[in-house]
Amino acid sequence: GGLNQRRLQTERGYAGEFHIGGGANFSNNFFIGGTLGIATHNYKKEVEHFEQVNAGNTHWDYLDNYTYNESLSTNAIGVNLKVGTIFKPTNALRLGFAFHSPTIYAIDEEFDYAIDLEPGFADHNTYYTPVQEFSYNMRTPYKLIGSFAYIFGASGLISFDYEFTDYASMRFK
Repeated sequence: GGLNQRRLQTERGYAGEFHIGGGANFSNNFFIGGTLGIATHNYKKEVEHFEQVNAGNTHWDYLDNYTYNESLSTNAIGVNLKVGTIFKPTNALRLGFAFHSPTIYAIDEEFDYAIDLEPGFADHNTYYTPVQEFSYNMRTPYKLIGSFAYIFGASGLISFDYEFTDYASMRFK
C-alpha cells in the first residue's frame, strides 16, 4: 500500500542589460559620459505533480491518481539612463557626480493550471483554467552618486564616495 508522489519543477530564465554609451573629454579637465540601458528579463516555471495510490491500499476508495500542472511565464523589458561627470580642477583633485535614472519596466505575465483525473472519476478527465494574462509597469529607484578624490603624488590617495538611492520613488502599477 501507500501513496506514490512525484513532483517535477523546472525553472529557467535570464536577466540582462544592453548598453549604448558615449563620452567626451574637454581639455583633460572635464569628462562626461552616459549610457542608455535596455534591460530584459525572462522567467518560466512549470510544475507537474502526480499522485497515485498503490494497489492493496483498500482504505482509499476514491480518487486513485491525478496529475496537477502549473505554468508561469514572465517577460519584461525596461529602459534607463546613466550620466556621469568628472571635474579635475588640478592634477591632484577630482570631483565626480553621477545620476542613474529609474529603470522603467513593462512586464507581461501568463499563467494557467490544469488537473488530469483518472477516467470515470468525474464528468471530465481534465479541468483547466484559461490562460490568465496580466500586464503591469514597474519603476526602480533612481540613484545619485557624488565622489571626491585627492592624489598625493605617487604616495597614495584619499577617496570619498556618497551614494543616495531613493527607494520611496519606486512604483508598481
